[in-house]
Amino acid sequence: GSRCFINGDYAFIASPFWRVISGSNYGIVWVYGKNFGGTDNWGFIQYILTKDHTTASEFGWSLSADGDYLSVGARGKDTTATNSGAMYIYKKLIDYGTGLNKIIASDGQSADNFGNSISVDTNYLIVGAPKEDTQGVEAGAAYIYRRTGTNTWDAGVKLTAPDGVAGAQFGY
Repeated sequence: GSRCFINGDYAFIASPFWRVISGSNYGIVWVYGKNFGGTDNWGFIQYILTKDHTTASEFGWSLSADGDYLSVGARGKDTTATNSGAMYIYKKLIDYGTGLNKIIASDGQSADNFGNSISVDTNYLIVGAPKEDTQGVEAGAAYIYRRTGTNTWDAGVKLTAPDGVAGAQFGY
C-alpha cells in the first residue's frame, strides 16, 4: 500500500518505522493542508497516532483516503496474535487524534499482516492480509467492510483467490 496520499486539500505522509524513546516501529502519519499563506503552499496541520500504540505496530504501513475518510494500516499490530495486524479508519480531521475506529480480521492469526494494503471508498474498505494461511502458508486473503453509519462498519466479508496456493500472498 501507499505511504503517501493526497485527498483534496490534504496530504498524508506515513512513517511506519517512527519510534519513541522506549521502542521502535510504532508508526505515525503526518497531515499537511494546502494553501497556507498562498496557493499551493502546503503546511503541517497535525500528526495521527493511535491510543493503543505498541512497538512494531508499523502504523502507517499503508494509507488510503476518499471523501471524508482516511484508512491507515498497521500490519505489525498485535491484535489477536503477534503481527496479526489492524486497520484504523478516521472521519475527517475530527477523528484523527482518537484512533478509536480499529478494524481487525475476525479470524486473525499470527503473522497475517492484516493492513499490509488498504483502500477506502466512501462506503467500503478493503484490507489485504497477504500472509493469511486459509489456503496454505501465506496464500493470503482480503477483507471487504461496508459502512453502516457515520463511522461504523459491518463485520466484513473475507475473500480468497479461486486458485489460492501457498506463498501467493493474495492481498499484498
